[in-house]
Amino acid sequence: MTKQQTQQFLIVATIVLVVGIVLTALFSSTSTSGLRDAAALTIIAAVSVGIERVLEGFWTYIGLTRNSWWPLNVISQDITSMASDLDTVLTPFYQQLRQAVQDASSAGELTEEQLPAEKKKIDDFQASIDQLKTMAPGSQLALSVASAATQLVSQFQQKYKTLDTVATFANQAISGFANFIVTPPDNLGRRFISLFVGMYLGLVVAGVLGLDLLQSIFTTSLAFHLGIVLTGLVMGLGSSPTHEVIQVLQNWKSNLKTSGTATPSGS
Repeated sequence: MTKQQTQQFLIVATIVLVVGIVLTALFSSTSTSGLRDAAALTIIAAVSVGIERVLEGFWTYIGLTRNSWWPLNVISQDITSMASDLDTVLTPFYQQLRQAVQDASSAGELTEEQLPAEKKKIDDFQASIDQLKTMAPGSQLALSVASAATQLVSQFQQKYKTLDTVATFANQAISGFANFIVTPPDNLGRRFISLFVGMYLGLVVAGVLGLDLLQSIFTTSLAFHLGIVLTGLVMGLGSSPTHEVIQVLQNWKSNLKTSGTATPSGS
């Protein structure tokens, strides 16, 4: 993600978010004052968890499509580059391995029955590498495939001593590529999208259902449905921030009762 792309994304996303806030403030349903406090808070907490699950499902789908569009294609571009580097490391390994098998066959160290089996092992190894290079970012299966591939490399290395150096490099390259697939570096674009989409979803749900944290806790609401707007934004941040905000507001209410101060009110 370039600096210009980041700025453009933030500007557009912020404008859309502001529009969403205004629409929620103007057209939200009546707050859920009829619900008991605990029931309303339970719904709010459940919605925040639901938004997280929706985002997780979204990123799973994007992962299966190999992150084919910006800003998500940043990781795919890195994977393509690393796959090219992996091929560069494995090419001399393939060449020396096939030559070692041929030399062993010529020297009578491999029988006619053993030679096809060795060639099949090489084909299986190449197939596992091809499978590894097509896996989506975050796929845990990459470690299993890489483990099987490195085991084959180790077997070849023990059997054909001439492969010692290239086999070591091959194992290192395969393990490094698999680790990158399983835990790709943080993508700033992905974080921004999750943040804004989560808040959009929170505003929609809060506006339609009339969910209001302040109404549920303090039995009062702010003007222009701002309590509903606040609730939507908080839910969109995820379950942990939502629970923390609920706890803070409940502690504030308790402190107000203890000090005898009136609870916040709106017009």
